[in-house]
Amino acid sequence: MIRWLFAGLLATVCVNNVPAAEVPASVSRTFLTESGVKGGLVVHIGCGDGKLTAALRADAGYRVHGLDTKAENVAAARRHIQSLGLYGEVSVERWDGKHLPYVDDLVNLVVADELDAAAMAEVMRVLCPEGVALVGNDGKWTKTVKPRPGEMDDWTHYLHSAGGNAVSADRRIAPPTSLQWDGPPRWSRSHETDMSMTAAAAAAGRLFHTHDEGPIGIHETARPTRRLPDKGSLIARDAYNGVELWRRPIPNWGSAAWDAARWRFGKRDQMWSSPLTLPRRLVAAGNQLYMTMGFTACVSELDAASGKTLRQFKETSGAEEILLHDGILLVRVRRKQAADAVLALDVGSGRVLWDRPAGRMSDLTLAADAACVCFANEAGLVALDLRTGRELWTLPEPMRPKLIAPAETLVLRDGVALFTRSGRVRAVSRADGKVLWSRKIGATFRGPADVFVANGLVWLGTLTTTGVNLKTGETVKEIRPGSLFTDGHHA
Repeated sequence: MIRWLFAGLLATVCVNNVPAAEVPASVSRTFLTESGVKGGLVVHIGCGDGKLTAALRADAGYRVHGLDTKAENVAAARRHIQSLGLYGEVSVERWDGKHLPYVDDLVNLVVADELDAAAMAEVMRVLCPEGVALVGNDGKWTKTVKPRPGEMDDWTHYLHSAGGNAVSADRRIAPPTSLQWDGPPRWSRSHETDMSMTAAAAAAGRLFHTHDEGPIGIHETARPTRRLPDKGSLIARDAYNGVELWRRPIPNWGSAAWDAARWRFGKRDQMWSSPLTLPRRLVAAGNQLYMTMGFTACVSELDAASGKTLRQFKETSGAEEILLHDGILLVRVRRKQAADAVLALDVGSGRVLWDRPAGRMSDLTLAADAACVCFANEAGLVALDLRTGRELWTLPEPMRPKLIAPAETLVLRDGVALFTRSGRVRAVSRADGKVLWSRKIGATFRGPADVFVANGLVWLGTLTTTGVNLKTGETVKEIRPGSLFTDGHHA
């Protein structure tokens, strides 16, 4: 009988009558279970013959690196790992016993025996936030978790959060000093066709993104041909070291799907570019992930650690945009004849709270905060109660008839809705829909106007160089970038 002590939790593993070759597998399962680490980079200090090191690779979502101070142990461990055909996913090298060969905040799990204080300090340096060290001493193993700093933030939506303000609350961000990790893919599809990466979000130490790994298209005249197949996937990586945790193919995701939908819904999308709403199809929230697993599919809830489907919300078939706020999933759904609706679902029960027609909504204008849901449609700006869907107010602001309507912006922040349309930005009181102030604003190249709130100021303009008071619209600060930026094509 062998007993491990994990920070006061006694875990018992029976090894009597178990073949010696199977002991590392049993031990590794105990280490991984007690650590709670689900994929990423594992470091085994004092790897010995490499049997436990190899066994720590539970599946393809793990990369394991063994370290030993003795050259003969390194050689023996390499032979064992190579005999299993695992070298690459598992590797071993010699170290000096003092300096771990990793940048800060890189490793998810360290397994080591009898470390001194200096070596333990090195372990804590290389562990990522919420990373785990399992350190042995006289047959007892202690679990230490590196705390996640309170100054760190997640980026759960396309525009940071459900309010649409594309500004992180992270206070640890600083100028880069070193490369944390570098991962594939090296190349994307042709610039003249649709973009390869269409959505991304990060939460709980994981990075999620879509990617089309199909071959490049062939450009002819004003629009690309769709001769070559798409190959869309949803990919999860560890945010601290880039290890691919899992991937799932996304059927009906790519240029062929966009083209088919344009015909179905009356060619609503602009020209031949990707639909503007694609980045709004992915939301990360702790241990759950919300995604349309197909261009016209309903919203699925996935397990963030494994990628397995937990639930599908059939009522959201045809979903265009997804938001999550305070346990309520908000979904813009495209229905017949280019009409839209907004649905609210309780995430806990999966029950539909309300379902309201929304006219022809402007892309990327759905936003929510603790009190309301706002969106723009062809008639103006609409505010609904978050929990009941009851209309709170409407600000009439008809869209000017144009062949191609410009992209618009809507941000909810500190009781104010910031809304761009027809070359102006309006600050609207969330409480009653009254306009607080209005200013002219320019659009970016084929994109929505830049509007965001940072350090208490609203930043406006193509280059966001004017900071104004959120409540009054008075200019507070001007930034003069000189020749650092241009406002032309390919700026």
